[in-house]
Amino acid sequence: MELQENITTGQKLAAAVAQGGWLLGLGSVFVPLLIWLVTRKDHPFVAHHAKQSLLWQVLMFVGCTIAMIALIVIVQDATISALALIVLLLPCALCSIYAVVKALTGEEYHYPLLGRF
Repeated sequence: MELQENITTGQKLAAAVAQGGWLLGLGSVFVPLLIWLVTRKDHPFVAHHAKQSLLWQVLMFVGCTIAMIALIVIVQDATISALALIVLLLPCALCSIYAVVKALTGEEYHYPLLGRF
């Protein structure tokens, strides 16, 4: 996580929107994908945050789908499974919020399971 120099406020804001778009109800995959497609050549800081967010959201969707199916099969109660999934998602949401803060401060952020991808 290194501090980026010469990052404009607009770039920081775009990176933060890419990271936290799902918090605003803007879409977990489409917002970072669109931001990454638009900025990947001209703004590496914004593109990095958008790509990290996109990969994180896809990973969380696949992981949550598998976990939900497994919990329903094992526990055989959808309510308990949903509550367990919410508890599992809390650290993921906190990572996303932390990524928004890092984007707003002009720092790169790498998600724990993604690394420097």
